[in-house]
Amino acid sequence: MKKIKKQKEHPATVEEETKKSEEKEKKETIPVVAHHEKAAPFHLDLSSVQQRPILLIGSIGILGIFFAWVGLSWMAKSAKEDLATLAPEAEATGATNEAVAAEVVPKEVPRAIDGVMVAPEEQTPVIVGVMIENLYDRAVRPQSGLSSARIVIETLVEGRITRFYALFLGTETSSAKEIGPVRSARPYYVDIAKEYQAVFDHAGGSPEGMAEIKKLGVRDMAALAGAAVYHWRDRSKSAPHNLYTSSEKLSAFVRDKYGSEHSVFQAWKYAQPSALESRPQTAHFVHVNYSSSVYNPWFDYNRETNAYVRTHAGTAFVDKNNNEPIAVENVIVQFVPKEGYYPSGKGRLSINVAGEGRAIIARDGKVISATWKRKTLDDRTVYTDAAGKEVEFIPGKTWVVVVPGDREVIVEPPLEPAAPAL
Repeated sequence: MKKIKKQKEHPATVEEETKKSEEKEKKETIPVVAHHEKAAPFHLDLSSVQQRPILLIGSIGILGIFFAWVGLSWMAKSAKEDLATLAPEAEATGATNEAVAAEVVPKEVPRAIDGVMVAPEEQTPVIVGVMIENLYDRAVRPQSGLSSARIVIETLVEGRITRFYALFLGTETSSAKEIGPVRSARPYYVDIAKEYQAVFDHAGGSPEGMAEIKKLGVRDMAALAGAAVYHWRDRSKSAPHNLYTSSEKLSAFVRDKYGSEHSVFQAWKYAQPSALESRPQTAHFVHVNYSSSVYNPWFDYNRETNAYVRTHAGTAFVDKNNNEPIAVENVIVQFVPKEGYYPSGKGRLSINVAGEGRAIIARDGKVISATWKRKTLDDRTVYTDAAGKEVEFIPGKTWVVVVPGDREVIVEPPLEPAAPAL
């Protein structure tokens, strides 16, 4: 069989190829030319094949801009419609959130110093602690203002007598018309002031007491120096047993010196008191043997008021401001190591109120064994029961009796379980 030779094709002439290209390009560019027929600068010269890519790129660019404009217009319209749809929902959600927030914010909170319910802005007022004398003398007793104090700390000073450090609200102006007699500082009372971030009101002090104020940076209210204007002398009594202040003057000092500052510290836990029918029928008391009967505090439980009335030597311990017996909701007996003595002499005591030890706590008609712990002087003293749970106190006033060494404390009825060992 013969192979048939394929006839070799001859290329078209340049004129023919150019003519064919012009006809093809003319067909392809008619819409574009028509679109721009009034814009002379955009006239395209199709006389050469090399112009085809430029024309195509231009066409694609114009179409891209057009479709981009259409897309953006559509997106803007959709966004506007979405916003119109979501606006009422957002308003409703905002209103709901505001309502929830209004419900969550409490109208009252427990005040840090005593657990009493107050407005949130009154939770941490500046606390002012006043050194108050307890000498067994007609010029001193009855003292003024102790029934208005939120917490009173009692312990020994030299001469086997006791002295009080009474904590008041620096925002009250009328709770105590008179507070005193104001006496001098001792270092362990300054250490107690530190845990409450309290202002320390005092009439001078021992060398160690004055040094401790500076060392710890405690807010100082020096009655014999810069704060003298916030005190007065009762001229019917002899000095140094006649220096007094008041709630009004304490609050004025806080306002003038510290403005809107607060006393911020760890609050104790609090629980509501038992109903009357749940309170114990049998009487009970706590008695501390400091030295002599006129300095040994007794606390007798009153079932009706669910409070502990302080007495000494069989006599009610009253407030001169109202001539009423002083009563508190909580009594704490805190055992600390045996006292030492400072080298400055005059029998001045050294008492350590940081660390840990055993305690006895009376509240809500019950007396329990407990343990106290205070890691550093910056910390608050915390009390836990025999099971290791933090003690819950009754909202109201508290009296803390700090007992150095192994002095006798009598509780009736006897404690169960026995107080934990140190």
